[in-house]
Amino acid sequence: MFRFPLITLFTLSLLHGQGFWLVNGRTHAELRWQVISTEHFNIIYHQGLDSVARRSAAIAEQVYQPIMDQLELDDFGTTDLVLTAEDEIANGFALPSNRIFIWALQNDAAGRHTGSRKWLSTVIAHEFQHVALFNGLKTWLGVWNFPWVPLWFVEGTAEYYTETWRVGRSDNQLKIHTYKNIMDRLDPHDAGYAKLLYMADKYGDSTITRIVHYRDPLKVGDRVLLNQPYRFGRAFKQVTGQSLDQFNEEWRRAMHTTYYSVRGQKEGVDEVGEPVILPRLAAIRGLSFSPDSSRVAVVGRADQGMGDWSLYVVSTDSTHRRVEVSYGYFGDRPAWSPDGKSLAVAQYHRGRNGSLLWDIRIIDVQDRRARWLTSNARAADPVWSLDGESILYVAHSGEATNLYLADIKGGKAQAITAFTGDVQVQDPTWSPDGASIAFAVQEGDGYMDIAVVGSDGAGYMKVTHDPQVDLAPLWSADGQWIIFTSYRDGAANLYRVPVSGGAISPMTDVAEGLTAIQIMPKSGTVVALTLGDVDTVRVRQVPPNRTVEPDTVIMRDPYARWRQGRPAIPLPEIDFGQVPATTGPVPYHWRRSWRPLARLVVPTFTGIAGLGYWSDVLGKNQLLVAGGIDVRRRDWGGVVSWINTSGVPFVTLTGYRRARFRVRGFGDGYLLEEMSGVEAGIRYPFNLGRSLSDNHSLAVFLRASQRRPTDVFAVDPLARLGPPLPVTESGIAAVYQWKTQRPHRSSAYLPRQGSGLQIRFDLYSSLIFGNWDYSKGEVELFTHRRIPRTPLVLFLRGLGTALAGDLPPQDF
Repeated sequence: MFRFPLITLFTLSLLHGQGFWLVNGRTHAELRWQVISTEHFNIIYHQGLDSVARRSAAIAEQVYQPIMDQLELDDFGTTDLVLTAEDEIANGFALPSNRIFIWALQNDAAGRHTGSRKWLSTVIAHEFQHVALFNGLKTWLGVWNFPWVPLWFVEGTAEYYTETWRVGRSDNQLKIHTYKNIMDRLDPHDAGYAKLLYMADKYGDSTITRIVHYRDPLKVGDRVLLNQPYRFGRAFKQVTGQSLDQFNEEWRRAMHTTYYSVRGQKEGVDEVGEPVILPRLAAIRGLSFSPDSSRVAVVGRADQGMGDWSLYVVSTDSTHRRVEVSYGYFGDRPAWSPDGKSLAVAQYHRGRNGSLLWDIRIIDVQDRRARWLTSNARAADPVWSLDGESILYVAHSGEATNLYLADIKGGKAQAITAFTGDVQVQDPTWSPDGASIAFAVQEGDGYMDIAVVGSDGAGYMKVTHDPQVDLAPLWSADGQWIIFTSYRDGAANLYRVPVSGGAISPMTDVAEGLTAIQIMPKSGTVVALTLGDVDTVRVRQVPPNRTVEPDTVIMRDPYARWRQGRPAIPLPEIDFGQVPATTGPVPYHWRRSWRPLARLVVPTFTGIAGLGYWSDVLGKNQLLVAGGIDVRRRDWGGVVSWINTSGVPFVTLTGYRRARFRVRGFGDGYLLEEMSGVEAGIRYPFNLGRSLSDNHSLAVFLRASQRRPTDVFAVDPLARLGPPLPVTESGIAAVYQWKTQRPHRSSAYLPRQGSGLQIRFDLYSSLIFGNWDYSKGEVELFTHRRIPRTPLVLFLRGLGTALAGDLPPQDF
């Protein structure tokens, strides 16, 4: 029997090549794509992104040569840069096939995480550095080199060469993981950036390039036959003289020294105000006290294994009674209505065309009924008006974010501001008299500052202006001050500024950081949340008139200078007046961007096996060819698969010979069948918008195949079914699936909650192909629920099957 050894590689390659569609799970057939080309890039984008594409071309060409020089690379050809804004996904990624995918229009993620550099400039440079690194690491093995390169080096190299160290991203994460002594759980971006900074400071900037270019040749005498597969650990040791384990331990100790030194010279969280006691949760994203302070709405997680978030309402009395009123993916600013009966919250969900985006949802606290205030608005940060008749929020339909006011009964939203171009707005809050609005704004200079505007949109004025991030403004109870959070002293801390601008007064000087959440109703104190470095109950009430003189941290140079490290070849400030020469736009066509993603041919014990995977840049068309030859048995097997995502449903065409296997129950044992055939299918996934974890799909498959029994296990030879037979058949299958299951780390082995239903009907007919005529209907459902106050889970599963016609013995 021929055993095809590369089916796992086939599956991984198939999933890896789907580009945007892998992440958002939708084809977005409504988008019309076009291309402009520069000297080194093809910019591929859809309608509505013309100006973004032109800016992207300028950014890409201006960072191209510095990044190539940083790694001492020669030109490796054109890079494809794909831009989309249909989904609100704050991310981008690069593939070794010289492809970059970027979700271009972002709002609050930009200001919080990119510092004074705009999102587009940051993400394009970061992802192109990945492409450059992939090319620098390539050997004759191509993409198969990369599994041995640690992710922290891949991400850290991009961070080091294209970004600056920022409080809101890596610095906060290093603090949390250092203080909790869980540095092994750091995200590769944050761990990598810190390691690369420390490495460059210790060994010199050129060390990174030498590690990338290190090769271990296989020689016969003085003759080099070929370079051995790239091994990062060996390259690191040969270049630095230090093993990777030794470096990691040294770096860990240096981080502990750095962050505990800072902590020892700053205020403690306990010194800045009174604690607010909340039930212990594994994580808190945001919170808000009700108008009478008797309850607090908390976006949090009850345990670390949760993959989504819960919206809890918790009583502030001694019982701390906690009720989950909703679950999903929420913003960090739940807002109470003035009467304390409803919450408004930004929720991530499926909108028009299956797009992933944010909208405002209003939830009745008592009966937990919810309704959408906005629809496909890309809206966030809701705040109720003082009279409770309308909600203020931020939203963006394109590059610019603006403030809007919507009647809670579903009236048309009214724009308060009219920003244009690349402007992001977040964290709006009403003044005590309702006449003005304070908010954080990031304009073209990249500075995230605090601004004030009248409720009618007049009188726009900035009250801060600093390269470091200022955000989360709050009005003091008397309306004379704006209290805000700033990263300007190396940590998130509270500051105060007069509403008309002027001298800024620091209010706290905490090493762990404090972020302003709310002015406490009635008392007027500032509710602030610290980093989750020890637990998640460290919520403080800070007096609004508190003032502190920040201490100057004294630290020996080796432990202070690494965070200020910069590459020897820095990236330039982007000059958008420097327009690169371009051709186009021309309509995108997949045949013009056909690229190989992975190819491999390897010997086996009895023959040879190979795999090739190709797709166009958008991943709309994907072709996989994989198989092998068994010389000893003079046999072969393999699979050819085509996936098309140009239309609304996914379309697949597959042919396979002795490359699919099925294990099934047979009598009192098991039967292994080997399959050959062809299959065509369409699949349409959809979501009704209530919850991201509540999904449906419809699928139809046409199949003609031959099944050949190969092995039986523990089968009674006298079983009444008779021996299994070779089967040649053809038919059609229709499948409906519904599944609602909240993501949880335990779901792979012990699901805690969820339900599902599958209805399937198969019809096989000899009129098409084969010699069997039968039909099969199947209904399967399951549910599992955690039994309250116990570690036990109740799991129920039901399966009903109806058969009709002349069936092969093994299908009874």
